[in-house]
Amino acid sequence: MIEHDQVNHLQFYEYIDYLYNQDKKFGYYGYYIQNRLIAIQYFSPLNSGFTMINHQYTPLLKEELLKSSSTYIYGPADVLSKFDLHPDRRSYLYQFGYLNNRKCIKKDTRIPVSQASFKDITGITEFYHDKEIMIEIPERLPNLIKNGSIFIVKVEGRIQSIALAHSETADYALIGGVYTSNEARGKGYAFACYQALAGHLFDHHKTPYLFYDSTLPHLDKFYRDLGFAFTEHYLLLY
Repeated sequence: MIEHDQVNHLQFYEYIDYLYNQDKKFGYYGYYIQNRLIAIQYFSPLNSGFTMINHQYTPLLKEELLKSSSTYIYGPADVLSKFDLHPDRRSYLYQFGYLNNRKCIKKDTRIPVSQASFKDITGITEFYHDKEIMIEIPERLPNLIKNGSIFIVKVEGRIQSIALAHSETADYALIGGVYTSNEARGKGYAFACYQALAGHLFDHHKTPYLFYDSTLPHLDKFYRDLGFAFTEHYLLLY
């Protein structure tokens, strides 16, 4: 069900490793009508998302999805906006699309970007520890490093900026976790990490996709300078 439209279901792939996991915090719910699978919901303490074979099943999924205890619920805006918002949740609109211009990938040799290795696990975990992004990094970091899709900037041995792909298929990758420490901002570190990551993905014949908040002018310029092409809006309930 998720493979028929990988682009719009990229977040599902980051949780596939947990489909048979005994950890009850991660996994999938299946929704059935007369023994036919008609909708799927992935869940973790942080994120929850969904897909269905037909929008006529929205009422069934809505009833269950809004019971989710996940911090965030994601979905295409045209679908999720039809759900009655939970009284304790607010909504936020994001741009979703892809990087379509490899020509924008230019390496700045003045910035020491490197591909993260297993020896960086402790540093990456500490980097994200007090930030409200990549909360699940301790559980997922080994697989992300194995994929080779984490790029970092270190200054005097300390990680100051990161960009990574947290969900990948054979053809696509979902970029996220982009962050620079407060004291290192304004130096182009995040842009350099992003360029290195996008170049790596293009080298492996994968199209980079991403979400971002276009209401923030610096982010809009950041991603459009990288060749971002908008495809649709996603809604976040939190």
